[in-house]
Amino acid sequence: MFEPTYDSYAADAAMAGAVPRLVRLHPPDWHFHADELAAAFGRAPRRCCSTHRNNPTGKVFSAQEMGQVAALCRAHDVLAVTDEVYEHLVFDGSHVPLATLPGMGSAR
Repeated sequence: MFEPTYDSYAADAAMAGAVPRLVRLHPPDWHFHADELAAAFGRAPRRCCSTHRNNPTGKVFSAQEMGQVAALCRAHDVLAVTDEVYEHLVFDGSHVPLATLPGMGSAR
């Protein structure tokens, strides 16, 4: 999950017996480093949790950034769990739901 993250996600993960792997979002534009994201996937995760638009930063991930997440999910056979409650609150650019990207639209 991306950090900073919505405060209940770590607790939700702990209650499910999961161990969160955090990928830092770097200010001021709250981008992630592709190598840091890839490193988190390199340790055999089973789920990817993403808030898009990120809460609490308000970051709207670009189509390219979402494509990087999707590519790693496909490459590592990881199920993506997304929280897109803010999908209609985009002021610049557009919201790209992860499920609309190739290979990401159906659960196993």
